[in-house]
Amino acid sequence: MGQAPNLQPVVLDCKRLNLWTIGSLRLSIMDPNTTVEKLKKQVSEFRDARDWLRYDTPRSLAISISVEAAELLEHFQWKTDEQMRKVLMDRARKNEISDELADVLIYCLSFSDILGIDISEAIELKLRKNGEKYAKGGLKLSA
Repeated sequence: MGQAPNLQPVVLDCKRLNLWTIGSLRLSIMDPNTTVEKLKKQVSEFRDARDWLRYDTPRSLAISISVEAAELLEHFQWKTDEQMRKVLMDRARKNEISDELADVLIYCLSFSDILGIDISEAIELKLRKNGEKYAKGGLKLSA
């Protein structure tokens, strides 16, 4: 097994941004203005404009999340971390991965909408639970 990549946050203007690098490769920067609620609304408006709500059952959405996550995983199957660094430098391949990630997130947003789950609240609660379960300085992951 290869070593996990050394991901380092980049600090600009004394602010930590959602920008990550592997060596000299810049991976992404997040949009600081788009809220989860805005994305959820865009997804539901897209769905409703096509009359797809009747197909969005918890079961079908959970299955779709898994299927799309598997499609995302296919891009990484049988590749080393070094090979993936090269793949991510190819704009077209990175766009394909971005599309698969977007599919996963779209289904997750739809799932939370149908079940009435507040994603921000769910994540904050889960991080608190994980903080209690995995205290700082406790479990160390190794490659």
